[in-house]
Amino acid sequence: MKKILIIIIIAALFYFLLDAIVYLFSGITSNLSFLFFLFALSLFFITRNKNFSIFLISIFLIELGLSLFSPYKSYAERNGDWSFTAPFFKHDYAEPYQENHYDEDENPEFNFTHTFNDIGYEDANVGEREHFKAFILGDSFIQGLGVDNSESIDKQLEEKANCDNCILNMGLSGSELKNHLKLLKELHNKSFSADFVIS
Repeated sequence: MKKILIIIIIAALFYFLLDAIVYLFSGITSNLSFLFFLFALSLFFITRNKNFSIFLISIFLIELGLSLFSPYKSYAERNGDWSFTAPFFKHDYAEPYQENHYDEDENPEFNFTHTFNDIGYEDANVGEREHFKAFILGDSFIQGLGVDNSESIDKQLEEKANCDNCILNMGLSGSELKNHLKLLKELHNKSFSADFVIS
């Protein structure tokens, strides 16, 4: 029993060291297919080398447990992504981009350009304006990932409301409800206001 405990401790130390190194280089530590590979490998060695099999099963269980129950899951992990980032590193929530940030993407499905305004959102510059008809909060769908600035949801609503730049698109890729409230509070603290908030 003592020998098995020592193997598990060594496996845990090895796991955390390896995860930290891989995370620093790639931002990802493993994925579901790697877990299946670890499990299959541990079964392969169960009759050949029991100690090594225990070592592999220990790593598999640690990785599986942390990927399922870590309090530090990324946005993607909380929404079913198969790739796991180091589960013992805290993930920051989505923040507005740098002033006048520019982004473009070209692939078979999407071909778009995004320019971000003077307060870091995918929208027209705010300038001196402090009051809006509405704030729209959300993730990449609201930000308009996949379409040009001119085709995003806020521009569609502005067309219906017959007003220019009266709706502030606060969509950020990877944002979620808890983060929306934080961003809204930050805007309020900077004296921005709106008649409506759409989340």
